[in-house]
Amino acid sequence: MTVNPNTSVLISIVESAVKRFNLSIDRESLLLSTDPRLEQPVSKFRVAHEQAISHRLSFYLECLLRCEGLISDKGPIVVDCEYNQHLFSSKRIWVLRKHMKSFIAAGRKPVRVIGRRDVVAFNIRPDILVHRRGFDGRTNWLVLEVKRWSNPDRRHDEEKLKLLTKLGLNTYGYVLGAAVYARNDLPPKKQTLELGPRFHDGEPLH
Repeated sequence: MTVNPNTSVLISIVESAVKRFNLSIDRESLLLSTDPRLEQPVSKFRVAHEQAISHRLSFYLECLLRCEGLISDKGPIVVDCEYNQHLFSSKRIWVLRKHMKSFIAAGRKPVRVIGRRDVVAFNIRPDILVHRRGFDGRTNWLVLEVKRWSNPDRRHDEEKLKLLTKLGLNTYGYVLGAAVYARNDLPPKKQTLELGPRFHDGEPLH
């Protein structure tokens, strides 16, 4: 039987995955712009697409989860990128109308929730999930949102992580939600992935 890890275990694994990314060739080829071997010069703020970064981070994350014996080929827990399904419907997050400002600012389109005037829904595709497909509750372990530091949507991601980790208005209840930033605002030698705000039960962890 799969043992459900607590927030401390999950944070440690995410920190290790970020560290492994930063020590790999991925940091050089996905985050940096100073490699003299590049065929064409690029902006000093060049960073690969966030999906490419998420994919590589999810690879290291899955390696670590497998080493810890927390996931295997036989499941049920899996690592997914850009997963847009929830049970037998599209993955959506419910947001109180009075709290939807950051979602609208990020260009997200609200969807009407039948029977609720105080709530709207937004379609979502979290960057990285560790979960059991088709189930809610305790098997929702981890949700990560990956953003370049220069992307203003990272503030919207923090609101989303709060809602995805808190049971109540939404039923996901991920054990841990965390932001991961590609620090393209720093000098080349310091451009790394950085673990940002972390959330459990809708509250920030310190």
